[in-house]
Amino acid sequence: MLSGLVAARPDRLALGLVAAVAVAATAREIGLVRFALPQNRRQVPQSVFYKGRQAAALQFGFEMGTGVMTYTTTAAPYVAAAMLLMAEGSWQLPIVTGVGFGLGRAMMPLSRYLSGTDDAWDDRLRRRTRLIAAACTAACAPAAILVTVTGA
Repeated sequence: MLSGLVAARPDRLALGLVAAVAVAATAREIGLVRFALPQNRRQVPQSVFYKGRQAAALQFGFEMGTGVMTYTTTAAPYVAAAMLLMAEGSWQLPIVTGVGFGLGRAMMPLSRYLSGTDDAWDDRLRRRTRLIAAACTAACAPAAILVTVTGA
C-alpha cells in the first residue's frame, strides 16, 4: 500500500534507497556497523513447545513466519521491505516475497524438528547464527536491487 505513495519517485532514488538499505543491512550482519533493528520484541510463548513436537513446529512456524510474535534476528526482511516499497512490480511480487519470508522463517523450527537432536541442533545454531544471518542478508541484497531495477 505504501509503495503507491512513492510511485512517482525517480528510479534512481528507488535504486539508491534499496541499495543503501542493502549495504547497511549487510554491513550490520558481518559486524562492520552496529544498530538495532525495529521489531516487535515479543517471543513465541514457551507453552507452545509443550504441545508436542509436531504441533509446536506448526504453531511456532506460523507465528515466526508471519512475523507476529518474534524478534528479528537478521536484517534481511528489511532489505525485502525496502524492495517492496520501491519496486514497481506486479501484484505477485508482494505475495511471492511474503511466501518466501514465511517459508524461510518456518525452516528453523522444521529443521530443528527433523534433526531429532534438539540440544545438538541448538548448539550448532548458536555457533552459526552470525554466519546464517550474514548469508541470508547478503543473498537478499543483490536480489532486492535487481528487482528494484527491473521491476520483475
